[in-house]
Amino acid sequence: MNRPAAALSTEGETAPFSDQVTSLRGPRYRVVNPVQVRIQHEDDYHLVADDVFARYGTGSTVAEAKAEYGRALVDYLEELTELEESLAPHLVADLSRLRKLIEPRRS
Repeated sequence: MNRPAAALSTEGETAPFSDQVTSLRGPRYRVVNPVQVRIQHEDDYHLVADDVFARYGTGSTVAEAKAEYGRALVDYLEELTELEESLAPHLVADLSRLRKLIEPRRS
C-alpha cells in the first residue's frame, strides 16, 4: 500500500493516516459499507484503529493489522448481538452502526 507523503515523519515513525477496511477475512461476514480507520506505524508493528467502536488491530504489515482489526470488529458485533436484549443505550447504538457496516454472508 502506498502511504501519502503527509504520513511520513523525519523521526522514522509515521503520523496516523486515514484508510478504509473494505473486506473481512473468513467466510461468516462481509463488509457492506467501508469502515473508516486510522493507521499508524509504530517501531515494529502497524496499528489500525477506529474512533467509533474503540476497536483496534496490530500486525507486522498493514494488511495483517487490518485483518486483526476486522476480527476485533466481528467479535464486538457478535458479543453485542448475543447480549442485545440487555444492552445499555450506547451499546444499542454501536450494534445498530455495526449492522450497517457488516452483515452475515448469505449461503
